[in-house]
Amino acid sequence: MKQKLFLVTLILLGVSLLMSACKKDETSTPEPTKKAIPSSSSNISLVNFTIGTMKLLNEGNDGYTSDGQQLIANGYVINGTESGGIGNTYAVKTSNGEVLLRWRANLFAEFIVNTGWTGMTEQGVKLGDLLASVQAKYPTLVLLAPYSDVYEIPTTGKIHVHMEFSLTTTALEYIDVTYIP
Repeated sequence: MKQKLFLVTLILLGVSLLMSACKKDETSTPEPTKKAIPSSSSNISLVNFTIGTMKLLNEGNDGYTSDGQQLIANGYVINGTESGGIGNTYAVKTSNGEVLLRWRANLFAEFIVNTGWTGMTEQGVKLGDLLASVQAKYPTLVLLAPYSDVYEIPTTGKIHVHMEFSLTTTALEYIDVTYIP
């Protein structure tokens, strides 16, 4: 009887050790969290250069890694021939093109919002707002060239913020935030 009890105890101890060895180590590196995917209603910051939670120059690699794959898995499509590769940019856009995200040299380098985007900037500017209203909220907004419809918010560094307005109605048509090395 003592041998049987000893044998059962030994088996239970062995199973317990085996289970604890197979148990996932709580201190192991956690699975990377999925980023929030910018949508046609994501807000943007023209000060921090973000769209939703994605920040220019801080978003890792292009579509050959999880960034682009996650975007495509969530409804984005490759923009034209910008499918990446050596010497090529990688760009994805929402299915209707309201939001375009572009990587250059493995850096998240540009985002554009245009027709259909329903978000707003940190100052409350939305597509369709008139030039005078936008200038009141961004007083440093300047015309890029005479007889042009493109304005720029001057920034320090190599990130440029451009806004295009309709020549006939002066309504804001798109916003382009881009890194130019």
